[in-house]
Amino acid sequence: MASPERKEIQPLPWYGSVILIVIGATIWGWS
Repeated sequence: MASPERKEIQPLPWYGSVILIVIGATIWGWS
């Protein structure tokens, strides 16, 4: 079974995806 600590690592990649989208949108806007 997944430990509670493992659940804390899950939101990490989720946040990374959001940051990637923001960076991509910024580059598109600057271009």
